Amino acid sequence: MAMSKQLILVVHGVGVREAGVATGQLSAVLSDRPDPEDARAMPWVPHSSDDFLLHEDPLYSEDGLAKVFPAHLRRYRRTMDGKAQERIVADYFWGDIAGTGLTGLRVMVGLVKIVLGLSHAVRENAFDVFPGDGAVERTLRKLARCAALTIHGPIVALNLVLMAGAFITLAWHALNRRALQVELQPELGPFWTEMVLGVGTILAGFLILYSAKVFLVRHLATWLVATGALVVITDLAQTFRPDAMAGYFAALNRYVFNLGPQIDYGRASDQVAQGFAVLAAVLMATMVAAWVLTFVLAWIVLFAAVLRRRRAKAAIIVPQAIALMCMLWILLMLSAWLVILVVHWWVSINTGFQLPLGLKADMVMACLRLATPAALGLVLLAVVGLFLHGRKAFAFSRGRFGQTADYLPDRVARAEANRLIVGRALLWVLNLFMVAITVFFVMAVWPDCQLLWKTCSGIRDLNSNVAVPLMGSATFVVVAFIIFFGRKGLAAGVAIFTDVLIYLNDYSWTSRERIDGRKMIARTWLERLLGRHPKGGGGYWLRGRIYARMYVLLNRLAKDEKPDEIVIVSHSQGTVIAMDLICRLGRGWVKWNGHTTTLKLVTMGSPYTHLYAKYFPTDFAEAGGRKELLPVAKGGLLSEWINIFRVDDFVGTHIDSKTQMVARPVPQGWPREHPVPRGGHTNYWVDEAVTAILASFLPFRPPSDGEGGAAPAGGGGIGVLDDKAGADQLLREVDHGTGQKGQ
Repeated sequence: MAMSKQLILVVHGVGVREAGVATGQLSAVLSDRPDPEDARAMPWVPHSSDDFLLHEDPLYSEDGLAKVFPAHLRRYRRTMDGKAQERIVADYFWGDIAGTGLTGLRVMVGLVKIVLGLSHAVRENAFDVFPGDGAVERTLRKLARCAALTIHGPIVALNLVLMAGAFITLAWHALNRRALQVELQPELGPFWTEMVLGVGTILAGFLILYSAKVFLVRHLATWLVATGALVVITDLAQTFRPDAMAGYFAALNRYVFNLGPQIDYGRASDQVAQGFAVLAAVLMATMVAAWVLTFVLAWIVLFAAVLRRRRAKAAIIVPQAIALMCMLWILLMLSAWLVILVVHWWVSINTGFQLPLGLKADMVMACLRLATPAALGLVLLAVVGLFLHGRKAFAFSRGRFGQTADYLPDRVARAEANRLIVGRALLWVLNLFMVAITVFFVMAVWPDCQLLWKTCSGIRDLNSNVAVPLMGSATFVVVAFIIFFGRKGLAAGVAIFTDVLIYLNDYSWTSRERIDGRKMIARTWLERLLGRHPKGGGGYWLRGRIYARMYVLLNRLAKDEKPDEIVIVSHSQGTVIAMDLICRLGRGWVKWNGHTTTLKLVTMGSPYTHLYAKYFPTDFAEAGGRKELLPVAKGGLLSEWINIFRVDDFVGTHIDSKTQMVARPVPQGWPREHPVPRGGHTNYWVDEAVTAILASFLPFRPPSDGEGGAAPAGGGGIGVLDDKAGADQLLREVDHGTGQKGQ
């Protein structure tokens, strides 16, 4: 007896940590609710449940070793009117590609991923804000990228070398004074220890440069080499021209750090500490210059973006993304330095053995004053976010936002009111942070700036006596709140933001440069100097890896099961994944070898329209403009598409772009929009209002009943079974950024 089959593929959103979770929740919905349109419908009987592993696409395996990813499958069967039917509900796990977890360390790792991902967001958004091939547009795009890369380049490299220098100083004093007790010539101490630091940094940089495939990692490696070279040059200058370096250090001390007493080179017993103190001053002065460059570029891009707002294809977030990068890197570096200082304090208190850090404490504090606006900015972001949530909750409780029935006619304004991740109020906090960090930088790092500093002595005293203690107190309160009350909320927010930015990841930053007609991945300035062309995977590698997993699973199931109907049910980030892959490979799913399959789509809490298409329209065009996502009658691939969203969801909202839409209960447009009562962004699968809509949308109508969808016009396309090479080529186009932006 022939069996009609329905395949339901679930594409989960953020927060899921294993395959089968979303499948189980959806299966419960389908099992508990009868077919609302057919009282004669027999219940689905559970048949089997399987957890299994599938091989990654070979492109995403390493060193010839095949990697695997988990998937889950549940089968249900029934007999209707003497005909056998089978429902297969499956999903796959992509969350390990971007997942962070709930522990403190994993949240910190997630914050680092966010900072790196913001570099990609700056690059992508700058291309849409400053489109075109004119000299001005190309220059502005380069300035935006340079601002982001200066943070994740010289600034991070300088911090890493400074930390390594501090530990080498500690180790040198411990070995020289406590363990080895070897008589050394005092003047050789700083030379050899700093030379070890410089040469070691250069070697580490080259090792990373030649072994890494990711552009941002190679970029940081390039600046590690440059910083190591600066250490070697400074060391040689100290050794052979100590008087000149003493004068240079005195100038830095007075005009940059204002630290008071100068180094006394007559104190030979502290020669090592003096050597590292001079080196630290040089490195910190270089870091000051890097920060100045970052702020100047950010302000140039901000003013240019404001002037060109009407010509931009996308909403502008480049300056705010740079500001958030500054804030997070300052706080992450501050956290690392606080650990070092606390460890040093604990050792000196408990052992009575003073180990000079080399870095003078006043010098460190001079730069850590930048943490004042960073910490206060983070606190203000948290306060504004909580206020927005509270205000919305109060407005809903009083009925000021109305009910779901009147959402659709005013859905654009309502969606704007519910924004949070890129909410207007939060963006203004970041704008305010850029103003504050610039002012604090000028006043805290250049205290001898006569015109500003002398006229603002009251502000300077306020910074020293009020702002710094307030920073410490506020930071303590925020950290305590996160640890005891908000850890899960923070982890969820970090996970959502990380997944969005990971999806924007251009693995090796595709370039316009071509060799033998082949597009090359972007090169760092050191790679250009060396004439080196990196090999290996490039383009949107992480995005392509997520695509490949969905393709591998769906290809396997389509080949083995030959379903009559495919329904893709997606949530949050999963909606973007599903929509993109339907556009790339969907034609092979609806018709192959003469077999016609109906394709349906469910999206829930989708960020596609108000996040991806709003800020990155080149890569994520408006859904109504993507032919494959149109109805079958208009040459598209989908027989049906519904979009479900909560009226207070701060991540996902409507997708339909029509300007006019009547209120429920008559959904109009494409897709059919279904707003449901408030409940935030999570737990759509167990929401009664959502499950009722799913239950009415998912009943299986085999083609023999005359209700199945027709194949799209000309729907041969790339076959799932008969042209795997063609499908793989589409995936590789994603990986290598074919047709994507460059420069």
